[in-house]
Amino acid sequence: MIEDLFADFRPELSDNDKFMASLNRKLDAVEYIKKMQEAQLRRYRLAITVTLGLAIVAGLALFFVINALPEGVKLFSFETNFPPLAFIEQNSRMIILIIIALLIGWGIIAISDTIQKNKI
Repeated sequence: MIEDLFADFRPELSDNDKFMASLNRKLDAVEYIKKMQEAQLRRYRLAITVTLGLAIVAGLALFFVINALPEGVKLFSFETNFPPLAFIEQNSRMIILIIIALLIGWGIIAISDTIQKNKI
């Protein structure tokens, strides 16, 4: 049965000029796709770099603003004597600074992980 299929197969051989023209069109299409992909990767790298820079600048600015507040000023108040909430209220500056530092670190790690996954 398979032999019959191969026996009936008679491929058409086209002339060399048509083949070369078709091959050149396909190669041009591949080159176009490669150029578009390289341009997309350049835009992606730029976006990642700008995002990383803005994240660091915004985090540092917020860090300095909170640090610039007067020492006695509490960032928020629960107005309660419950010890865990009173501790958070008294140490609100340091807690916020730790949260900001963690978010900046997480952002940097997430961006670098994205870069490594996409092998940019």
